Amino acid sequence: MGNSTLRQRGVFTIELALVTLIIFSFITFTCELTERQCIHGLLQNLSFSGASLIKERTQLYDSSPQITHKQADELYQLLSRSMSRSFAGFQESAFGMTLEQVTFLQKDIKNPVLTLYKKGKSCPKSQKHLVHEVSLFFLTERGNPAPLYRVSLCYIKSDNTFLSNLMSAHRLSSNAIMVGR
Repeated sequence: MGNSTLRQRGVFTIELALVTLIIFSFITFTCELTERQCIHGLLQNLSFSGASLIKERTQLYDSSPQITHKQADELYQLLSRSMSRSFAGFQESAFGMTLEQVTFLQKDIKNPVLTLYKKGKSCPKSQKHLVHEVSLFFLTERGNPAPLYRVSLCYIKSDNTFLSNLMSAHRLSSNAIMVGR
């Protein structure tokens, strides 16, 4: 009888260790997934805010529709500072922005002009340039072609965690397209 009780304790200890390992792995996976979702949501909000700022700058500051390098640099710095305030482990060296603007030389939507600005880390080339998105081009009520803006943000998560190793999910990105005035 005593020998059987010792065997059951050993089996119980092994089962407890396995169940504890599974629960710990599940909690770790859930925490990492939650962190990635938070960063992705932050990137989505910032890309939309950046596109809105670029669009509204013509109304707010009475500037030309063409984006300058200075404005692109200021937008990058603004979004980078906002990201650092919202995300405790933020590293600016892992942050990147691509800003695209499509304008038209004349009242002709068949001849778009692409202006491209890149800052920081290179964002993934998962989408075509905005100039190839012909279905988004249109004329306003006054017959003028509307400019288009796309702000793409990316963040490279350089940790060696369970989720990163499992899914190769190191690069998080988001982009927003906005029609100009």
